[in-house]
Amino acid sequence: MTTVRNAQRAITTAAEFIADADQGSDGIISRADMKAGLEQMEKTARIGEVMKQDYWTGGSLPAHAERARATRELVDEFYRFAASREGPGGRVTSRDVYGSHGKEGLVAFAQENFIGAADANQDGVLDAGEKMQMHPVGVLAARVGDLNEIAEAKAEAAEAKLGQLFDTLDVVREHVANHNWDALLAMYPSDIVEAQAEMGIDKAQFLAEALGLGDLVYGTGPSERFSALNRIQSVSFRESGELPKVISSTLVSVDGTATMADGTTRPVGLLFEDRQDKPFVLTSAVG
Repeated sequence: MTTVRNAQRAITTAAEFIADADQGSDGIISRADMKAGLEQMEKTARIGEVMKQDYWTGGSLPAHAERARATRELVDEFYRFAASREGPGGRVTSRDVYGSHGKEGLVAFAQENFIGAADANQDGVLDAGEKMQMHPVGVLAARVGDLNEIAEAKAEAAEAKLGQLFDTLDVVREHVANHNWDALLAMYPSDIVEAQAEMGIDKAQFLAEALGLGDLVYGTGPSERFSALNRIQSVSFRESGELPKVISSTLVSVDGTATMADGTTRPVGLLFEDRQDKPFVLTSAVG
């Protein structure tokens, strides 16, 4: 469903990009400025950097590219419209875009005439018939508005998912600090723990290897392994400013640091499986 509000917001976004494209100090947004800005937008549409964000924004790489390209097309068309309003050789400035001294800016003009006016029945929704009558800028703005709405909804869901992961990490921290190894073990699916037991890997070794600290228990007897785990004083994870690593469509890993009883630190890592019925279940690659 295309809403008037989302399409008008897309116009605002395009206008901000045009205004920011000014590379000089004269306030004029030249065609050279726009060419450089649009080329950068095209790179953004293609570049693989979004892949590492893809899992957490809930979209797909093609969806990110489609949104970036649609936005680029809108910016290009809106700038062309702005330049044509100034006549042959006309110059576009930020004041033209936003308006000044009582003069209506192109943002307000486009939002009203290309989008608002197209909503014939004033229901706040642009149907297929109404969009067919719209100016090209309005059509592109409607498309970008739709893509933005989809992306925002997915990002909101992904943010909630990430919050669930961080909640699980808090529980892990608490169990490790309290040396509550049975409770930590219970966070792993029983079938994984049982499969490891059949391979001769006891509970203490399983947990040590799952944390990436298997060498703590190597060379020790079964009765000594939990004592070896108790050398871990605490664990912390780098969730601030750094997203967990995406291993596959269902696996993510989180790096962290274990502080030992003697004050030394060791790198640790946890592996999570993102299940549809239960997000972020601790899993293990041991064995």
